[in-house]
Amino acid sequence: MTQARITRSSVPLVALGAGALLVGRADRVKQWKIVAVCLLALMPLQFWSFWSDYFSDYRVRSAVWLGGNIRGALEELIDRDAREHAPRVYFSLLQTAGGQADGRNQYMDEYWTFYLIKHGRQDLLARTAPFHAENLQAVPPGSLVLANLDDPVTGALVKKGELKPVTTISELDQSKFFVVLQR
Repeated sequence: MTQARITRSSVPLVALGAGALLVGRADRVKQWKIVAVCLLALMPLQFWSFWSDYFSDYRVRSAVWLGGNIRGALEELIDRDAREHAPRVYFSLLQTAGGQADGRNQYMDEYWTFYLIKHGRQDLLARTAPFHAENLQAVPPGSLVLANLDDPVTGALVKKGELKPVTTISELDQSKFFVVLQR
């Protein structure tokens, strides 16, 4: 599903088109000179509209499509380990409520390594593993698991009391996607 929206630059563009139709009755050479001057005059308006949106609402609108708050989720794991020293850190396969794998999974190792280096916590890499629900008994108590809220597998383990939610990670629009669980 896509959403269309009229931007601030749409109205001047429509007005320019209407003006071009009116000018169309003039001499061809004169007509194109007028169109060129009008387009050049509207360029700063178009750029201002783009610039102001790009540095304001665009970040919130595009955050989910650009990976969500992965930084917040990974830094929460790093900070929580610094406070509580979790025996291990696990990453659940991010998936929809219908069980479809999320596109962020393929980059999670690289993101994790990047944030561990950024915070000087490469020691956590040796204590990191993928989470598999069928091996839950092998997960040491106190271990952290990063999952998403709609994950049916970890959701079922939370309902059974085998994992407990510790915190959720807010996105820029204040919605929640990531959840930190603990065994």
